[in-house]
Amino acid sequence: MKKTTFVPHVSMTEYTEDNPKIVLQCGHIFHLAFIYEWMERSKACPFCSKVLYIR
Repeated sequence: MKKTTFVPHVSMTEYTEDNPKIVLQCGHIFHLAFIYEWMERSKACPFCSKVLYIR
């Protein structure tokens, strides 16, 4: 079975009070809602794969 690789897309959606931006430890910026969902599956940045530590 061929393994597929996730490639994060560039979001054209504005950051809002309900869905603000978050800057990860590696410096990459994402919507907070996306990162919450992503971190249920992975503990690494979806762009550079650096392991993220939650404080």
